Amino acid sequence: MPNDPKGSDLLVEFELKNITGNYREYYKIKRNNRFANIQAYPEMGEFFCKLDEIWRREIGDLELATPDSMFPMMVYINAHAKMRISVELSFSSCIREARSILRDAVENVAHAHHMLRDPKNQSHCVA
Repeated sequence: MPNDPKGSDLLVEFELKNITGNYREYYKIKRNNRFANIQAYPEMGEFFCKLDEIWRREIGDLELATPDSMFPMMVYINAHAKMRISVELSFSSCIREARSILRDAVENVAHAHHMLRDPKNQSHCVA
């Protein structure tokens, strides 16, 4: 196809030098899918950037909390990281993987919320 992006359009020089063989093709396809989806659905990209900013503000609020919130805060931060990875995978058309990691993120948020609601709920987490 005349509009197919070349490897140099999708991968940076470091990737072109260090990723070889079939994995390079897989990586290019994922990267191309990500770019194509962001271009096709810019409102979704903007939505996820705004959602990410909300997560970062919420985590910033937790940093000012009590020592009892340290472990739940780490769980929230982990959930945020998983959410970011899930979004990247979604834009890369890796839907099954994105769903699995998104479920992990939601479970982490539920556990952190349960621990923050009552610090006694953390007692089973301490060895």
